[in-house]
Amino acid sequence: MGSAMFNGKRKCRCQAIIIQDDSILFLKHQGKITSQPYWMLPGGALMEDETITDGILRELEEEICATVNIVKLVQSDVLDTEYYEFATFLCTLNHGCQIKPGEERHSIISKFEWIPICDILSGQVENKIKQVEPDIHSIIRNLV
Repeated sequence: MGSAMFNGKRKCRCQAIIIQDDSILFLKHQGKITSQPYWMLPGGALMEDETITDGILRELEEEICATVNIVKLVQSDVLDTEYYEFATFLCTLNHGCQIKPGEERHSIISKFEWIPICDILSGQVENKIKQVEPDIHSIIRNLV
């Protein structure tokens, strides 16, 4: 089963903001084609015939080997990027759940990091975070 497509683009990237101790979980990816590492929120492309909630739950299980609770859909954006739409969820880890780097089709997830919200909002980690997200700063500001 492949990614759902719309107008020649992948239809949707579902991604999660998981907050713990005033920090947000980011995954470090190492590209399989390029060796340049980058950090992203956990998530990925919606599969054919998959709802956005099913998609984020599957992606988190694949990427961080964990089950989560969806608190709410924080933002849904239609953007002019490789994806037609972004769906950003606020999620919590299930009680007692331990996370570990999982599998990814297009890159290797080498590790995860809890990045302090204040570092993200102040721009201290701009060189780390891959800018495929919609305006991550405004999304976070609306949450905190």
